Amino acid sequence: MIDKELRLQVEQECQKIGCCIHCSRRFTGDRVLDNYVAKSTDSAADEEPSAKKPKLDLCVFCFGVLSSSCVEYLSSKAVSSLEAASYDEPVFTTTLSMPVCTLVRDKSLYLHLKRSVPGYGEKVRFTHLLPLKDIWKQLINGRIASGAGKAADNGYFAELMVNVEMAYRGDRREVEVISKLRPGGRDLVTRTMADSALEASPEAKLLHCLTVPPGPPVAPPTYQLTCCRNAIFVAGRYNKYSRNMSQTPWHVDGARRTESSLQEVITDPLVSLTKASGVRFSASGREDVDVRTLGRGRPFVAELADPHVAQLSAEQLRQLQRTVNAVHPEVRVRDLQLVTREQTANLKEGEEDKTKSYTALVQSLSGPLAPERLAPLAAARDLVISQQTPVRVLHRRPMATRQKTVLWMRPEPVTDTLFKLHLQTQAGTYIKEFVHGDFGRTEPNVGTLLGGKFDILALDVESIELDWPPALDDEDGDTAEPCATVEPGAQA
Repeated sequence: MIDKELRLQVEQECQKIGCCIHCSRRFTGDRVLDNYVAKSTDSAADEEPSAKKPKLDLCVFCFGVLSSSCVEYLSSKAVSSLEAASYDEPVFTTTLSMPVCTLVRDKSLYLHLKRSVPGYGEKVRFTHLLPLKDIWKQLINGRIASGAGKAADNGYFAELMVNVEMAYRGDRREVEVISKLRPGGRDLVTRTMADSALEASPEAKLLHCLTVPPGPPVAPPTYQLTCCRNAIFVAGRYNKYSRNMSQTPWHVDGARRTESSLQEVITDPLVSLTKASGVRFSASGREDVDVRTLGRGRPFVAELADPHVAQLSAEQLRQLQRTVNAVHPEVRVRDLQLVTREQTANLKEGEEDKTKSYTALVQSLSGPLAPERLAPLAAARDLVISQQTPVRVLHRRPMATRQKTVLWMRPEPVTDTLFKLHLQTQAGTYIKEFVHGDFGRTEPNVGTLLGGKFDILALDVESIELDWPPALDDEDGDTAEPCATVEPGAQA
């Protein structure tokens, strides 16, 4: 820290041009945050804090956000917001978004001190000045913590955040100087652009372009305070036994096509339990509306935005799981558990490499089929097929040709014109199109392998070879019979 005499000179010069006591101390290079709290206590008698509105003591740098009156005003609003929201998260942090022009004013003030206070530039480096946000967090966090009954994290890693956004009417005009420092830049000046231009410009150019020292603010700033908790992630697996349920809400031309969706069945209770503001549902692939998912089910994850109840116990999730399974017999949920954001990457990892097993009910359209005619299917191993984007999904997927591998097949005769086809394929294989050929867009297909025309009456997903999320001990196995509910002639 600089010596006492130089420190006093810096503080006096700062206050002379309109800096508050906290910013004056900041420009001395003081990096001890507790000293700013002490300064706030020492000056409390000079101010009259109010929870109704901040005093208009507009510092030329911080615009008054560090003043006791503003800190009291914002902390009171934060406590009220946290209490109204009833977050169960015990720890919070705060964030402050300041106008871009504060970067310009910061550099301007530093250059002024270098010119007006002898020896200042040698003792205090611009990069050594404490970030104003750190000082603000030190001043406000304790007040919010005591009022809200929560612990404060002075860093930036707590899940619950109190966000304060400061807006200043003169910001756009003051950052126009960046275009002089960085010709050809965009009209909208971001913090990154301004910071880069100020750092890269030589001091002589800065002194020529900037107003040194900066003038008083043209108007008091306004503040918008919001509270938000980071999303939580609930993973699990689902079985779908219905052949009339879409995975996600299905609308065509504004009209709903199915009464409910698997996503809603699973996520609506989760949103209700956590009091989340929204949800994003992701699964390891998707089945068609008329396809069942059996076995241990399809892995999924629900991302719950801004949950007010986030401290979920394993028992709460088990109870929610039981409720879903009891109310919706066409759906079964298992292995519900909290996971981290990083762990959700497991859902997409190996997307091209994992395999899936299916059972298809296939009908011969070319007449009766002797069991020995099915031998070419049983003999095929690692069969590479070429699939153009199916006609039925061209409206939502780009036209492309993809190479996929059918690892093995096992045909099982049912009647002389029906057989079940058990097969394991590379993820992303279109099974329906492999059976009927999709007007020749999938080659080879069952028709070209056996000779004749075939169609698919029903399809079940038997297993998805993705061992995530981890299986829980209290789960029962699936008991559904593959393709058992489909009669000959039924629609797939």
